[in-house]
Amino acid sequence: MDELVPVILRHSRKPNHDPEFNVVDAIVERGLLDLTGTARTTRVGYRQTVADYIERLHSTSSLARDLMPADEAAAFDAGVAEALRPYAKDGVLDLTIEAELSWGRPKIPSQ
Repeated sequence: MDELVPVILRHSRKPNHDPEFNVVDAIVERGLLDLTGTARTTRVGYRQTVADYIERLHSTSSLARDLMPADEAAAFDAGVAEALRPYAKDGVLDLTIEAELSWGRPKIPSQ
């Protein structure tokens, strides 16, 4: 779904968004967490309509529909739908989801 990235970047309210940002790495690097473990869940497949996928994107702070003029929101929706068209069958996407869990002990930062 590489075609989706330019559409998101073009309409995002967070132009400096780093898709590689990892909050756990950030708090470990700042000395705020002594990481003691991580685990990943098994991938699970699910189906979602293109329309619901678009609404999910609008539920994020950087792509909220309320922050876009109506014409821009319509252009975003059309751009996402076009980018997803090759991956959808009858308007439905077959997707997977997994989660990474991390745990540890909080640390008092050295000053």
